Amino acid sequence: MARIGYLVYCGGGESNPGAASGRSAYLSNPMPEICLPFLPTAYSLGLAVGLADIATAQIDGTHNLRICCEYESGRKIFDSGDMPLRWPAGLQVGKVSGMQVYVDMRNVVFEERGELVTKVFFDGESIGEYKTLVTVVGAEGDVQNDS
Repeated sequence: MARIGYLVYCGGGESNPGAASGRSAYLSNPMPEICLPFLPTAYSLGLAVGLADIATAQIDGTHNLRICCEYESGRKIFDSGDMPLRWPAGLQVGKVSGMQVYVDMRNVVFEERGELVTKVFFDGESIGEYKTLVTVVGAEGDVQNDS
């Protein structure tokens, strides 16, 4: 069964199809937590997901990836919907069991601090979730409290 190999929020990213392996990606400003200048705000960020342990039988054809982000309260702030994934033409089945995916998340509305849960679905089946913290950082880099 497919699983999340890694999940990284970042300031931006791009794939490099010209790399020798054909599967290279560049990520800028990796975020162990999402630090915002103020709330509420619309914020753009990237999400890099590594899919691993995909059965070789699943490598044929088109598959769907869906990513949902919501606060622990259940309030959803991002839902990619089903994104079709296609394996590169000429891929030798049995030699690859993973895929890198980059999602460009534009103008996501953040209205509160707290733990954000990112849920990942492959072909409609949950393959895991990842939690990260949403904080507010002041002009001097200090975390702002609600007090």
